Amino acid sequence: MIYRVGSAAIDPANFLLTRDGESVPVEPLVFDLIVYLLENRDRVLTRQELLDNVWANRVVSDTTLSNHIKSARQALGDDGQRQVVIKTIHGRGYRFVGNVEEVTDGDAVGRPAYGRSRLPVSGVSQILVIVLVIAALFAIVAGGRNLIFPPDEVIQSLVVLPLKDLSDDPAQKYFVEGMQDALITRLSQTTELRVISKTSAMRYENTSKSIPEIARELNVDAVIEGSVLRDGERVRITAQLICGSEDEHLWARNYDRDLGDVLTLINEISMAIADEVRATVNHRAVERVAERRTVEPKVHELVLQGQHYFDRYMFDKSLDCFQEAVELDPSFAPAHVGVAGTYLVKQLFEWTPDAAFVPEARAAALTAISLDSNSAGGHAGLGVIQLYFDWDWESAAKNLSRALELMPNDARTRHAYADYLMVMGDLEGSLEQVEIGLLYDPLSPMANNVVSFHRILARHYDDVIAEAQKLLSTRPELLPNLTDYHEALWLTGRFEEAFAAYKASWGKDEVLLLAMEQGFSESGYLGAVYSLAEALTKRDPEHEGFITIAKLYALAGAPDKALDWLETAYTYRHPQLVHVKAMPVFDELRDDPGYQDLLQRIGFP
Repeated sequence: MIYRVGSAAIDPANFLLTRDGESVPVEPLVFDLIVYLLENRDRVLTRQELLDNVWANRVVSDTTLSNHIKSARQALGDDGQRQVVIKTIHGRGYRFVGNVEEVTDGDAVGRPAYGRSRLPVSGVSQILVIVLVIAALFAIVAGGRNLIFPPDEVIQSLVVLPLKDLSDDPAQKYFVEGMQDALITRLSQTTELRVISKTSAMRYENTSKSIPEIARELNVDAVIEGSVLRDGERVRITAQLICGSEDEHLWARNYDRDLGDVLTLINEISMAIADEVRATVNHRAVERVAERRTVEPKVHELVLQGQHYFDRYMFDKSLDCFQEAVELDPSFAPAHVGVAGTYLVKQLFEWTPDAAFVPEARAAALTAISLDSNSAGGHAGLGVIQLYFDWDWESAAKNLSRALELMPNDARTRHAYADYLMVMGDLEGSLEQVEIGLLYDPLSPMANNVVSFHRILARHYDDVIAEAQKLLSTRPELLPNLTDYHEALWLTGRFEEAFAAYKASWGKDEVLLLAMEQGFSESGYLGAVYSLAEALTKRDPEHEGFITIAKLYALAGAPDKALDWLETAYTYRHPQLVHVKAMPVFDELRDDPGYQDLLQRIGFP
C-alpha cells in the first residue's frame, strides 16, 4: 500500500518517501512516526502513545518527539504554522489531518516517484544508516546535541508567562509572581537571550490567546509556561518550554525543593532552559549567582511581597515590607535595593521640593552595592540618583552601564542610560537605547511613551505622528494621553489638530477648557496655549509641573516666561531639567544669555 498526501507519497514497505517525484531523505524514526500517524489518522494520538509505539519503550524526552514531529512535517511539505497535514491538538497530542489517497503497488499512478533513485532500496537504507551513525558520533562529541539534524530555528528570545498558582490561594499570588520575576531575572543575567520583561509578560495573565499569537505580539521565538505549588515549607515548580511559532513543547521538567532552596532552584531551571535552547551562557554571571548565599524564607517572602505591592503602585506597603526584610537580615542586598527603588519612585511620584526621599534612596543603594558589588538594582538606583538629582554625569554613566551589564532586559535602567546619552548630546544614540528597551518591554505604556519622547528630542516628528495615528485608528479614546503626539503636531505647524488634541487632554477640566477657548477667541492658537499656561500657574505649580508650564509658555511664544519657570525648576533641582537642553520647544531660547547660563549651572557638557 502506498499513501499519497498532496504532492507526497509514502511507501511503508520499501521505506520510501517522495515529494513532487523527488526522493526525500528522512531518519528511520521520522519515517516510522509518519507511518504510525497515517495508519491511525482516525483519532488523536497522545504523546505517550507515540513514544511507546514509535520508540518501543526506549526512554526519550518530549523534546525528541517534538523535533521528530517537526521533521515529519517538513518531509511532507507542512510546517507548524499551517499544520495542514499533522495537527497539534493542544493538551492532548497529534493527529494526521491531511487528505490521504491509498493506492496499490500496481496502480498506474504508482511508480514515477521512485524511478529517479540511483540506488536500490537496500542501498538507500544503508546510506541512511551510515549517516545516522555519523550523526550519533557527532552528537556524542557535542555533548549530546545533534549537529546533523539541528533545529531549523534558533531560539534567541523568549517570554516567561505568568505562572499558574496551583494552591488556589490568593494570598500566595505574591509568591507565584516572585518566582516568575526571579526566573526572568536569572535568564536575563546568565544568558544572551532577549527575555521579555515582567511588565509585558503580565499582560497575558489568564489570557485566552494561543502561544503563536503571544509569540507574534511579543516577537519572541519561545514561550515558557509553568506552575507553582507551595505546600508548607516545600515548593514545586513545573516549567515547560514551547516553540512560539508552532506551539510545540520542546522541554518540560518538575522541580521539588525546600522553601529555603528556592533561589537555587530558579538557577537550576534557568540553566536547564539555556542548555535546551543552546543559548550563549555568561559563565561569569552564573558563577556570581552561584556565590550568593541562601536566605531565610521569611526575609525572601518579605522582599517578594514588597515587589508585589511595588508593581501595583502601593509604595507605602511596599516600603514597609522591604524595611522589615532589612531589619530581619541587614546583609540581604535585594532588600536594600527594594528600599532604594521605593524611595526613588516616591520622590518622583509624590514630588517633594526638598528631595526628601533621595538621601534615603542613596543610602540604601550604596548599602546594596557594598553587600553585593554585582547588584544590578543597587547600581541602577545609584545611577538614577546621580543622573537626575546630582547631575554627576560621569558617575551616573558608570553605574548605569554596570547595571545594564548585569541586567540587560531592564527597560527602565536603559531609559535612564538613554537620558545620559541625551545629556551628552547623542540624541540618535539615546533614541536607539529606548528602542532597544521597547524590544524587552513591548507592551509597557511607559516604554512606548519614552520612545515617543525621545523621538521628539531627536526631531523625528513624523515618526511620532505616524505611530500615534496608527494607534488612534483602533484606540481613539487614547488621544488625551498621547502628549508627545500633541507636541509633534504643534512643532510641525499643524495647529488646528494640535489644539483639538490639547482640548482633549486638558479640556476635561472645565476651568482649563474655558481658558483655552477664551485665549483662542482673543489671539488664536498661540493665545489658547498661553491662557492654558496662565491658568496652570494659578494652581499648585509644584503639582502641575514647572517644566510643563515652561514648555507651554515656550510653545505660546513667551520665551521670557518660559525661562522664569525653568529658573523655578532649577531652584528645586527638578529632575526633568536633564531634558531641557535637548527639548525642541526651547529652541528659540538657545541664544538667550539667561538660558545659556542656566545650562551652564546645570552642568551640561
